[in-house]
Amino acid sequence: MVAGLLGICYSVLIIGFIVKAKKLGESQTIAKFQIIVTLQAVLICIEISFAASIYIIIQYFSIPYFVMISTHVMWMLVHGDTPIVYLALNKSLRNAVLDMFNLRRRFSTGVGEIRQVPSREHNPSNIILM
Repeated sequence: MVAGLLGICYSVLIIGFIVKAKKLGESQTIAKFQIIVTLQAVLICIEISFAASIYIIIQYFSIPYFVMISTHVMWMLVHGDTPIVYLALNKSLRNAVLDMFNLRRRFSTGVGEIRQVPSREHNPSNIILM
């Protein structure tokens, strides 16, 4: 029931986006942010709904063993791949994670390249102009 209601709600939302895009014409488009946020929500909710629906079917019908195992694996992946969806589609979150692990150290200024030397404490003299 909930999975069906969720599907109806997302269908209405997507149809609304399509109607809005056609109404605005070529002069304006739907904001990229709206599309990405909707895509994130749709991807996450579709897999949760699918896994939950199969769990409900398992309770009432006899199914093959491999379907039961694949459903359990899918349920685990649902809870583990949500951050992957966010990291793949959300640029600001991805940049924050890269900064958190110091994986984004080099950036260009147009004049030269600035490289930050990692240290235990913040010291402005650690920035080296190359």
